[in-house]
Amino acid sequence: MPFDGNTVKTKSLGGSESAAYYLARELAYRGHRVSCWTSTDKDVVVDGVTYCSVGPHTQATPLGERFDHYASHTPIDVLIMQRQPHAFHKRWNAKVCIWQLHDLALYRSAAHMLNGMWQVDAVTTVSQWHAAQVQKVWNLPPEIIRVVPNGVDPALYESTPAKPCITFRGDETQVLNDPRDGSVMQVLLPATPFKLLYQSRPERGLEHLVRPGGIMDRVRDLPVHLVVCGYDNTMPAVADLYQRLMAQAAELPNVSIIGALNKAQLAELQNKCDLLIYPTEFDEVSCITAMEAMHAGLPMLTSEVAALPETCKESGTLLVPLPMGVTRADEDAFVAKLEWLFKDKAEYPRELKVLKNRQFKAAESRTWSHATDVLEGVIAECFARRVQQPGAILRSAIERSDIAFAKWYLENAEGDPSLSPIYPGDSVA
Repeated sequence: MPFDGNTVKTKSLGGSESAAYYLARELAYRGHRVSCWTSTDKDVVVDGVTYCSVGPHTQATPLGERFDHYASHTPIDVLIMQRQPHAFHKRWNAKVCIWQLHDLALYRSAAHMLNGMWQVDAVTTVSQWHAAQVQKVWNLPPEIIRVVPNGVDPALYESTPAKPCITFRGDETQVLNDPRDGSVMQVLLPATPFKLLYQSRPERGLEHLVRPGGIMDRVRDLPVHLVVCGYDNTMPAVADLYQRLMAQAAELPNVSIIGALNKAQLAELQNKCDLLIYPTEFDEVSCITAMEAMHAGLPMLTSEVAALPETCKESGTLLVPLPMGVTRADEDAFVAKLEWLFKDKAEYPRELKVLKNRQFKAAESRTWSHATDVLEGVIAECFARRVQQPGAILRSAIERSDIAFAKWYLENAEGDPSLSPIYPGDSVA
């Protein structure tokens, strides 16, 4: 998704893009000089981070002409490449190279990935479950795989918005637009006692909620209303599915679709809902959605699959196992949980109060500041590993034609075994 440092303030943003934005901002805040290369239209500096356009993609420069020229010719201390299987298809002018993964490892991309592993110092995943999956599929050496978790910006949940955009009143869903730019100014939602929220990509589980005979169809008698939002990044392959799911949702009296929200609007909606519901069989490698719910004190009901148990450990999340031998979310179990929580309830259920407190507690360790601490630790480890390699410093200086430093190192370095004199009988290769 095209983005820069201003995008998060005005538009919806995906998980990987959010990670890039928040990690870059946090690193800059700590004094690092950070440039973030994306498919943005123009270069801009925001919060100390220089956002640069990668430029046109060509056969010779698949990652963008401008980025290719910069990364090939400009000395870089740390180069973090995100997701792209062709990320290290050529030699970059960087001391440390880190490949940051946010997706499942696929057998079909193994050949592309392995081509560049010779210059990768660390591969980071977003959970232990993800690390094990990557190691198994691509057979990477476990000593270079490190977990750098996702996080959330606590500031989004620490204050009341000056201009609220989510209001629960009336009998119908209404979206009132700003006549100047068409952005959502206010959403009026039915004043049903309890609000459920679905905010993940539609293909990851919305069908279980809105299909005929699905979860929301079966809980029409409960005092609950489902609010569906997401982010604006519909790929052609799923466009027909999205259209079908939106049409099915529109047929249900207890479902409202309000579309894409920016981070602040989403945080406001989360704060005003009662339960985040996510019936899924998708292999989540982490789940920023779950972490956001923790910061909002929003209890969560989701499937016990992939990295979700790890992400939601010791939080206010109810996990529903997939039935034995079945690879689909258990709709019957989700209906039963909703009936247990909300049937014949007029006041906020005591069970949700307990889960809410657990969410707030779990949020303390799910921040981008914590994630950056871990990332800086990985970077320090990579540099230490290089220094420990005999002759690494001298070899790096010679490769970069830094002859003055190479001479100084030869005269002053102590403890580097590669500089020890060679005596008769020593084996030299």
